Amino acid sequence: MRRYFLLLVILIILGGGSPLPGQEAPQVLLFSSSLDYFSTFLEVHLRRLLSPSRVHLIPLCSLEELSLGFPPEKAFLIVFLGEEKYFSSILSQIPQDKEPLLLFWEGVAPPLGFPSCKIRVEVEEVIEVFRREVVEKLFLDDHFTIWGVGKIAPPLRQGLNEEFYPRFREIGENDKDTLKQLISNREKSLIIAGNAEAGRQLIDKFSEVESPPPLVVLEASPEMLFALLQGKIEAVVDFKPSQLAQEIANLIDCFCANKPVPEFITIHPRLILPHNIEEADGYEVISRCLMCQ
Repeated sequence: MRRYFLLLVILIILGGGSPLPGQEAPQVLLFSSSLDYFSTFLEVHLRRLLSPSRVHLIPLCSLEELSLGFPPEKAFLIVFLGEEKYFSSILSQIPQDKEPLLLFWEGVAPPLGFPSCKIRVEVEEVIEVFRREVVEKLFLDDHFTIWGVGKIAPPLRQGLNEEFYPRFREIGENDKDTLKQLISNREKSLIIAGNAEAGRQLIDKFSEVESPPPLVVLEASPEMLFALLQGKIEAVVDFKPSQLAQEIANLIDCFCANKPVPEFITIHPRLILPHNIEEADGYEVISRCLMCQ
């Protein structure tokens, strides 16, 4: 309940842009596995750039009972942030004479018969900054292990493996025995939480420890930004939904002008530390909260 209340507050604070002229403006459907930070902020920034009436966030609650809740013939762009198994259920509701543009993560197999574009996540820069600003300042030698906890986005998992092999390892969120071991060896451990939920659980667990191992969270939700300001975590990674929203707006302009659709659009995650927290997309929310204190 607390999570959804926060999302509602975000939408109220950030609001939306002004509608563009014309009743037949292109409609954008966002499909997401959950109402998490990224999908919610992507919706908000798209509403600012396009208009609230043109953007529709639809959670993928269940494969069997999936309903658009929106006239499918009006769909112009489908942004797909879920698993491939949902494609057939979604596209089966699109009339055969309509061919909306599909946008999805790189690595997802595209369905046949529709124009499409992929979202590429460039991680080289954020991993280099992570090494320089976090790893090298925490550890003076190579005797350390980076532990990934929870589901980590594939591009970052690959980048971390390539940069820190063999010192990067992954464990399950419920692997209590391994967590106890790395807590006992905290001087040589750095933990990466794959998302805000995993970060929240680890913060709660570490509150019982006198000197917990350093923690980095791969989701820059307002809650994790607050934790960063409070010194509970070292850094967060912001996947910059505002940047993706701008790329989507550019893609729509390109498609409407009958120009060739690019194979990829690219986003560049940012490492957020206390000194550059204002660069986070979610900072607008927490700054308003801080002003009310």
